[in-house]
Amino acid sequence: MTWQFYPVAHGKAAQGVVEQITFVIRSGAVQPGDRLPQIEELSEMLQVSRPVIGEALKILGDAGIVETRRGLGGGAVVVSDEIPVRLINQSPFWQRFSLRALAEARRPIETSIALLAARNATEADLADMETQIRLLEAHLGGRPAQRIHHDHLFHYAMGRAARSPLLAHYQHEIMEQLYARAQEYFDQYEDVLNVVALHRDTLEAVASRSEEQTLAAIDRHLRPLEAVIGNLEAAARSAAAPPAALPH
Repeated sequence: MTWQFYPVAHGKAAQGVVEQITFVIRSGAVQPGDRLPQIEELSEMLQVSRPVIGEALKILGDAGIVETRRGLGGGAVVVSDEIPVRLINQSPFWQRFSLRALAEARRPIETSIALLAARNATEADLADMETQIRLLEAHLGGRPAQRIHHDHLFHYAMGRAARSPLLAHYQHEIMEQLYARAQEYFDQYEDVLNVVALHRDTLEAVASRSEEQTLAAIDRHLRPLEAVIGNLEAAARSAAAPPAALPH
């Protein structure tokens, strides 16, 4: 596993550890069967105590994400890449932002990632993006959480191809928050075949190395969800509005 963890800066240290570990799992950098660094290593990298690491691993273990094994080759092993929404949606930082704000922030981030991927992607990166599309196709009829995970992995593959860890981090955080806030739409109403078509469209544009094609493709990719979020917020405003006064 090659991944850089960062010191946890806020008060709820165990939650910060959980967020970083779920990030590397959801992004595809760590996969089921991979072993996380030892507690001592995680403690040093994240600059928190070993009990805090232990608390975070217990949270992840109770959620069925990691399993602590003894003996040679033991340690904390990832056993599932399906992260429960309750863990995705924990961070108080993101709760202050509306769905619309998240979608608006996503657009420049995803656009920059696509442009950088068109410039920096290797053939292996493009092949990884193609693999994620095929995995999504293979899970079209599967459980919604599994399908959404493979949907996101396409974007995270493009984020890795961009060679910008900071943009990839914010891409991941925003996409996870969008899913957590609009889970019913993603699980039940999203046009999955259209998602596959948009992924292929985006991959072709990135592979073309053309800035113009990439900008057009990522715009097409982002518009459907932005329209849905606009409709969801309009419906929420309508439901919250006081009833009209009856005429005298």
